[in-house]
Amino acid sequence: MALDLKPDNGHLKTDRTLDRRQQPRIYDRFPVKVKGVDASGEAFDDDVRLDNVGAGGIYLRLAHTVERGAQLEMSIRFSTVMLATLNAPRLAVRGVVLRVDAQPSGACGLAVAFTHHRFL
Repeated sequence: MALDLKPDNGHLKTDRTLDRRQQPRIYDRFPVKVKGVDASGEAFDDDVRLDNVGAGGIYLRLAHTVERGAQLEMSIRFSTVMLATLNAPRLAVRGVVLRVDAQPSGACGLAVAFTHHRFL
């Protein structure tokens, strides 16, 4: 069993869950700039919000369809405020798409494992 962090009215609470993850997850909707190439070969540069982040990767949703194994570059701002002028810690990340989930909205849910990261 792994320690899992889940939002509870804006605060984090801890629950023991049957989860395969070995690291806790943070379920805050931090802004992320995502760059990559979609399944049709078109480059994209999108601003989205992540669903969750952990020590080894993130889960987010894109309007683009991306294939498993695709390489992405991301910049995560550790602030729930979208103002670009707000000075907040950022993490530059490169990652590989491990899982692609079709969403009912037409979005593409992506589980991305970090391959490289550095704080900015």
